[in-house]
Amino acid sequence: MKNILYKFGKILSEGKGRQLLWLSALILVVLTILFLLLRNSLGRNGVLALFFGLSSLADVKDGVLIRLFVYLLGTLLFSTFLISVISNIFDNFSSSFKEGRLEVDPQRHTLLLGAGHMLTGMLREMSKRELKRPIVILTTGNIEELRERLFSTFSSKAYKQLRNKLVLIYGERDNEDALKSVNAGCAEEIYILGEDHEDNHDGKSLSSVKLLKKLRAEGLRVRCKVFLEDPYSVHSQIVKNENMPDENGNSSGMELFCLDLINVYDDMAEKVLKEHVPAIGLDSPRHLHLVVTGYGRMSWSFVKTAFSMLHFPNFDEGSLKNRTTITVIDEKAGQFLNEYMSLYANIFQLSNVRYEFKENGMGKVRHFYPSEGYGDFLDTEWEFIEGDIRDMDIRTRLEEWAEDDTQQLCISLCDREEASNIGAALSLPRSLYEKDTIPVFAYLPSGSAVLNTFGAGVFGGDGCVGRIISFGKDPDSDVLFEGRSDMAKRTHYVYKAFEKEKDGSIKEQQIRSIEDEWYALPERFKLSNYYYAAAIPVKVRSLGFNPAEPVDRQLSEEACEGLDRVEHRRWVAADLLLGYYPPSAALAAEDPGSLKRRFIHPDIAPAKDLSKSERNKDSNLRLISYIVSGNTDLLIHQLDDDAGNAEADGEQQNADRLRQNMRRIRSLSSSLSTHTAQ
Repeated sequence: MKNILYKFGKILSEGKGRQLLWLSALILVVLTILFLLLRNSLGRNGVLALFFGLSSLADVKDGVLIRLFVYLLGTLLFSTFLISVISNIFDNFSSSFKEGRLEVDPQRHTLLLGAGHMLTGMLREMSKRELKRPIVILTTGNIEELRERLFSTFSSKAYKQLRNKLVLIYGERDNEDALKSVNAGCAEEIYILGEDHEDNHDGKSLSSVKLLKKLRAEGLRVRCKVFLEDPYSVHSQIVKNENMPDENGNSSGMELFCLDLINVYDDMAEKVLKEHVPAIGLDSPRHLHLVVTGYGRMSWSFVKTAFSMLHFPNFDEGSLKNRTTITVIDEKAGQFLNEYMSLYANIFQLSNVRYEFKENGMGKVRHFYPSEGYGDFLDTEWEFIEGDIRDMDIRTRLEEWAEDDTQQLCISLCDREEASNIGAALSLPRSLYEKDTIPVFAYLPSGSAVLNTFGAGVFGGDGCVGRIISFGKDPDSDVLFEGRSDMAKRTHYVYKAFEKEKDGSIKEQQIRSIEDEWYALPERFKLSNYYYAAAIPVKVRSLGFNPAEPVDRQLSEEACEGLDRVEHRRWVAADLLLGYYPPSAALAAEDPGSLKRRFIHPDIAPAKDLSKSERNKDSNLRLISYIVSGNTDLLIHQLDDDAGNAEADGEQQNADRLRQNMRRIRSLSSSLSTHTAQ
C-alpha cells in the first residue's frame, strides 16, 4: 500500500486523502438528516435536487426558505468545501512527494544513505547497469533540489530511466524510525554517503551501521560501504577495534553484514598517486621528494597515503641512501607535526624528522631521531616547514630541489581553499614548469576549469597545465569502489591460499569463497590489504613489468628480490599506520604471539632480520598478476608449483594442504568473481 501511495503521489504530486474522507462522512450525515426531516414536504428527489443544486427556485411558491437553506447548504459543502479539500489533498500529496515524506516498502533494494557529492557519480554508474532493483535515497537535504540536480546531470533519456527506479525519502540516516521507513533491513546493497558539509559526518555514519545491523533481515546478506572523511575516526574505529561489533559487542554475523569502510580523502590521494607519481627504478640514483602544502583533511590524507604507498627498490638498507622524503609546507606545519606525532607515535619512534620554524622572527631548526633501542631502518623521512609555498625563500628552495639530480621532485597542493591551490598552481617558479618531469597535483573539488582556461599556453608549448594534475572532483572511474575492493579481496586470498596452519594440521575445506574469506576479516586487516593493492601500480612502474603476466617470468632474480624488499618496507609502513608498535631491543626475546596481542609486531624490522618463513610471505605476493587480473588459473598454477616444491623438500603435509586449497579454489572458481551482479 505504501508503494501504491508513493506512486500515486509521484503522479499527482501528493496527498493522503484523510480530509476527503472526513468531508464525505460529513456530507453523508447532513444528507441523512435532511432526508429524515424533509422527505415528506419536499420528497426524496426534491431533497437531492436541492442539495446538489440541480433545481431552480424561480417557480417555487411554498417552502422557499427551506428550499433555499438546503440549496445553500449543498452549494456550501460541495462548491466550497469539496473543491477546497480536494485541492488541499492534491497540494498535500504534492508537498509530501516533493519533501520526500511519503513512506515506501521496497524489497531487496539498493539503499543510499545521504546525498553527498559522490551521489551523482554513483547513480551514473548504476544507471549503466540493467536496473532491476529499486534505488532508495534517504537524505536530510532538499528533495526537490536533489531532483533538479539529478535532472541537470543526466540526459533526458537516462534521467527518465533512472527516475522510474528512484525513490527519494527525507530522513536522518542515524534514526531508527527513518531507516525503518525505507525498509533498510531488507536492502541488499547499502552505501552510506552522508551529506556534504554536515557536523559529525563520520559519527552519524558509524551510528547508522549499528542500527542497520540491528535491523537486518534474518539470513539476508547485505553489502554495506561506509564513506568516512575524518582521519581520526578511521584510526579510532579500525585500529582500536578488531571490527565493528554488533549491539551485543560481538562479531557474529559479520559474513552476512558485509561491511567496507572507505575514507574518501584517502581514496582521492590514492588514485592520483598510483596513476601519476614518478617511477623510481632499481638502478635509479634518485629518491622521491614529495612536497605537500596545506593543513586539513586532504593534506592529512595525502601525507598518510604517500607513506603507505611510496616505497622504491633502490633504497639501500645498509647506507640508508635514497629515502623517500615527505615535506609538509604550511603556516601550521608545527601543529600538523604535533598532531601527527601524537596520533602516530609508533611511526615517529622510527623516524628522522626535520622541523623548520620561526621564533621571535628568527629561523630555527629542530631534529627528531629514531628512539634509542628501536633502530633506524625506515625508507621514509619527514620534513615540516612553517611558511607559504609562495614565500620567496621557499620558492628559491623549490628551484634548488628541482635542479637537484639526486631527487625526483613531486608537489601536491592540498590547501582547504580551492582558490589557494589554483593560485599556487599558476604561480610556481618558472623553472618548474619548464621541466616535464615534475608533476604538480592540485586539489580542486570543483574541477580544473580555471586551470584549463588560464593555464594553457602561458609558458609556451602545452602550457603549465600539461604538468598540473587536478584531483578531488567526482571520480570518473571505479565510482562504486568495486575495482579497489576486488584487488584487496584477491590480495587476502593469496595469503589465505598459501597460509600454513600453525600446528601443521590440515583442516577440511580450509579455504572458502573469496567473499566469505574477506568478510570474516577484522576491519584493520581489510585495510592492510587495501594498502597493498593501492601500491601495486607504483611497483609496476618502478620495476617495469606487465602485471597481467606472472612476475617471476619477466623479472630477473635481483629484481624479484627487490620486489620482495619493497613489499616488506611497504608492509612495515602499513602496520605502523594500523597502530602496531615496533619491538624494542629489550622485547626481542619475548613470545611473538604475546607481543602481537599488545599491538607490538616483531616483524617491524629490517628485511635482513626476518626469518625465512616471513620472507617467503613477501615472495608469495609475486602473484600480482592474479591480484590485478582476477585470473584464478594463475593462482591455481602457483599453488601446484609450490606443492611440488614442498614435496621435493620433504614437506608432505604442506604439499597436501596446498593441493587441497588448489582443488577447493578450482571448485569455487565459478563464484570467485568479487563483482556483485545487479
